[in-house]
Amino acid sequence: MEKFELTFKEGMTFSVVETLLEKIGGNLINENQYRYKKGRSKIEFDFFNFWNGFEVILIDYYNPVDANIDRIPDGEPDLIHINMIIKGEVVQLFNNKEKVLKSDSAKSVIIHNGLFPIDAYVPADKHYQSVGVRITKQVFKGIMPEIYHEIEKMFPNDDGIGYHTPLPVELITLLEQMFLYKTNLKLKTPYLLSRGIEVLAILIEYVISLIHKDELKGLHSSDYQRLLQIRQKLVTNFDQKISLNEIAEEFGVSTSKLKRDFKTLFDTNITQYRIQAKMEEAYKRLKSGKYSVLEVSIDLGYETPSKFSTMFKKIKGVSPKDIIP
Repeated sequence: MEKFELTFKEGMTFSVVETLLEKIGGNLINENQYRYKKGRSKIEFDFFNFWNGFEVILIDYYNPVDANIDRIPDGEPDLIHINMIIKGEVVQLFNNKEKVLKSDSAKSVIIHNGLFPIDAYVPADKHYQSVGVRITKQVFKGIMPEIYHEIEKMFPNDDGIGYHTPLPVELITLLEQMFLYKTNLKLKTPYLLSRGIEVLAILIEYVISLIHKDELKGLHSSDYQRLLQIRQKLVTNFDQKISLNEIAEEFGVSTSKLKRDFKTLFDTNITQYRIQAKMEEAYKRLKSGKYSVLEVSIDLGYETPSKFSTMFKKIKGVSPKDIIP
């Protein structure tokens, strides 16, 4: 198997497990546990629906091949999906067009409603672990009435909205400990319920604080389309200089919003993104054996081959001349 591919509709976890059973097999150990094991591949779901509209999910995944996962939105604007990645790497995609939310070993959280269309790519040979929460706005209102109005502000209407940010340090240990419940089966339900609510409270308080400080913004569909167009501009015509002000003016957006949205979407700033894109293009050209270091440096807009070589080695860790076969 060269690549693992799966399509399923978002929603509460049992519907996802039903898709897994149908598409790839595996076993439903009990009402809370799904297991798939084939060769070196494994998928483990432990999911607990404590109330109607509130569940906690632990995912433990490994695959020796790349995985593409197409997640169809469940169409529920009031169902909030929270995915806290504590190990491994997953690249989230928007409409199969571009990297949107990348979470790596730095540990991240993705929060979105049921209208937000995300696909995912998980690289081969990455041990991936995450803790997820599915919770409706109504349950939020019941268990955290003091901050419910903030949830309404985060997800105010029937538009697909997503947020992405590194995990707060105080959550990481709590999340890692949640996987230890497997060694104490008698206490798993009350343990995960209490931990789930604790984690949720800390996380939401943290996210709200970022929003109040204007350090985190949700992205709407119109923002995505604009950013994808900007990205296309950045990765073409590498020999031309492009300024932040020029991009903002061309696409009719303020520089502050452009910087904020770009950071949310691509986990970096525009300058670093373009440098990385240039080095990826340089690597491909040099690896093909059809271009010299001088030709590549000129094509990518560098004043001298030495400046290009310095940047290439900084990003790739090797000299460009060592890439040429």
